[in-house]
Amino acid sequence: MNRSGVIKTTHGGAVFANASAIILKDTTFNNCAATGNGGGIYCAGSVSSADDANVLFTDCYAYNGGGAFFNANSNLRDITFDHCVGISGGGAYCNAVTTLGGTFEHCTATNGGGVFFASAGTVYNATFSECHANERGGAIYLPNKTSITFNGGKNGNGVKITGCSANIQNSGAVDYVNGARLFFEGNVYIRDNHPIDSNEQKNVVLRYNNTTSINTTANGLGDDAAVGVYVADTDNCYYNYGQKKQNFATYNKNTDNFDAFMNDRNTFVGGESNSANQIAWSTAYKLLLDPNGGNGTVITVLLPILKEYVLGAPFTKEDYHFAGWNTRKDGTGDQYYESDIVNELSEEDGGIVTLYAQWEQYDPCAIRFHSNGGREVPTRYVKPNTELGLLPTSTRDHYTFIRWMLMKDGVEESYSQKTVVDSDLDFYALWEKKVVITFNPMGGIVGETER
Repeated sequence: MNRSGVIKTTHGGAVFANASAIILKDTTFNNCAATGNGGGIYCAGSVSSADDANVLFTDCYAYNGGGAFFNANSNLRDITFDHCVGISGGGAYCNAVTTLGGTFEHCTATNGGGVFFASAGTVYNATFSECHANERGGAIYLPNKTSITFNGGKNGNGVKITGCSANIQNSGAVDYVNGARLFFEGNVYIRDNHPIDSNEQKNVVLRYNNTTSINTTANGLGDDAAVGVYVADTDNCYYNYGQKKQNFATYNKNTDNFDAFMNDRNTFVGGESNSANQIAWSTAYKLLLDPNGGNGTVITVLLPILKEYVLGAPFTKEDYHFAGWNTRKDGTGDQYYESDIVNELSEEDGGIVTLYAQWEQYDPCAIRFHSNGGREVPTRYVKPNTELGLLPTSTRDHYTFIRWMLMKDGVEESYSQKTVVDSDLDFYALWEKKVVITFNPMGGIVGETER
């Protein structure tokens, strides 16, 4: 179904759905508007869509819910809101428990550029980009003491909120009133949201004397999770056992990936607190891993000062092997190796440490063939740690080639095409002399043949 250019003076610019159990699929709402609720659709009853729903709202407008208004419990996946505008909820207004999954792009509202959650809800495998609020919540706004779950799943597309902004000074991509509860699960990425004309990170905003609880579910956060927390009005932190601790935020201790949380006001990174269900903010520094001529780009790692980190070898370079890390490009500084476990590379909060990959040109391994009287076979040169592969053969008059013998210190060793070459190898040809049979047919001509 496609509805385009429809305007109503009340609710549901294109569709007013008063029934329950509505299923949305393969539907486009384009340039629809309502002066009330739901520029594209107003759903009085429950509504749902599948993971492959293919439902699109573009350039729709309403007072509440520029694209859609959901007034009953609903579960929607694969919904796209693009360039939708509203006063509350540029993309959608959720007046009942709602699960939303899909894409919100370039949506705008006074509050809740992407979604306005007036009730509890779940953001499931959803992407918000370039959404804007003239006041609060560039991507999402919660006006009540309710709860919202950001569920990125362990294997799903994840929840990603980037490039969203809000005009009010102490607001950001996700904003809410005191007393709300936020839950995070799976791969949730809420970073790189900035006010217009500013590089300051304002992602999930917590205001002064905030009684909001921030929780991870029992399933924990994914390996790619990163959630920025902006403490507005005041740092609202205190020291405990050498760590700064947020005194309003509670966390589920069933997960150990607290370091997915980062404090936007400084370079603090989350860690498990000495108090139950509370996060500790640890001072941190940036570790930059520079490929220094190798393949790839600089990797930035935000590390708490006391956190241990295995450097590894993430880069490669043609015809070179990785030779460790150094604090100077030319290798004249402090040297580290890929298996090294480092911490406290910087004692400065917000410090920056760069390690440069070091490279050594391969000294190739020689595979020498000793033909033992047969046709000469040239030496083969290969990179270390490559497989031996298929070997050539040789020929010799009056002999049959049997095989190459791999000899080391006078002892024959076994090998195959899968043998890994990590040093020079010497192969010796093994021959078998052909048998000469002479025929003398009773005074006739003598003949010979080899077998």
